[in-house]
Amino acid sequence: MKHTLLLTITFMLFMCSAFSQSVVWEEIFLTTQDEWTLEGNWTYDPGRLWMNWSPETPNYDMAAISPVITLPSEAEELIVNQYLYMYETSTDIAEISIITGSGENVLWHYECGQEGDWGSADGTDISFSVTEYAGQDVQIKFRTWGPTTYSWWWWDVYRISVTAMFDNDMLAVEVGGPNNINEGQQGSWTVKVKNVGLNEQSDYTVKLFSHLTGEEIGSVDATSSLAAGSEEEFSINWTPGEYHNTCLYGQVIMDNDALSTNNNTSSYFVRVEPDISYQVLVWDNDNGSTNTETGLTDALDVAGIQYTKVYSLPADLSSYNMIFASCG
Repeated sequence: MKHTLLLTITFMLFMCSAFSQSVVWEEIFLTTQDEWTLEGNWTYDPGRLWMNWSPETPNYDMAAISPVITLPSEAEELIVNQYLYMYETSTDIAEISIITGSGENVLWHYECGQEGDWGSADGTDISFSVTEYAGQDVQIKFRTWGPTTYSWWWWDVYRISVTAMFDNDMLAVEVGGPNNINEGQQGSWTVKVKNVGLNEQSDYTVKLFSHLTGEEIGSVDATSSLAAGSEEEFSINWTPGEYHNTCLYGQVIMDNDALSTNNNTSSYFVRVEPDISYQVLVWDNDNGSTNTETGLTDALDVAGIQYTKVYSLPADLSSYNMIFASCG
């Protein structure tokens, strides 16, 4: 039996995370979606789930249904990042529903054939409360129907996430510091953490690791209380003994942390320079017309490697240890 449920819809900017909420389930469609049920023109591309108008289908009714998702008892919101792009006015309908063991509830009903496009091309967030379904196994359903798919360009779904609110939850936000350092030179990096739980926290430890070696570079114990929703940065020093490239990541450890999947930061590239001098030449062989060298120079910039960029190859190359050329 299908029940239509009217829920309060909150629009959210992608860069603004909800206060004291953590992502406990997320799908960003980077891998093959074998567990999804895709009907009609629904398909998958790396980075999106989407319904395309082609092949043109009259009197269509097509859905994409997620695998089963187990919502924790603290579940708060379902957030969908999407874009609906229409071609012409019609009577087409788009819906987002949640399927439970007792039925199917409509979270969002949009008369796209009349209202037209929804969101921006790079995706806009729409969120729904799922507290009513906390602790249950659910599926998310995207459905559209109408007289012909020719009314559409496409419906893109870029990201789906479920958030929860815990009493005790620490988030490792990011690592900051130099991307380039000499061997034997001491450097300092920061690990930013955030208290995304409801309770104040004071008993936790922040650590910094190297991905290449797996070694723990250093750790710091918290010395003061961190209020709910607040952030703090911890400094950790490191003196690398030999030259290499690595990525650093930070970690926050707390005994009563309710969610462990957000305890590590993303990777932060660091190059440890050898104690030698070298000269690097970048030859832009397309005369700057197509910027084909940009990826190369960006990588060198991130690594902190100094280079000379030229548009004409010098006659004497003897002073250079490395030469890179881009062709357009």
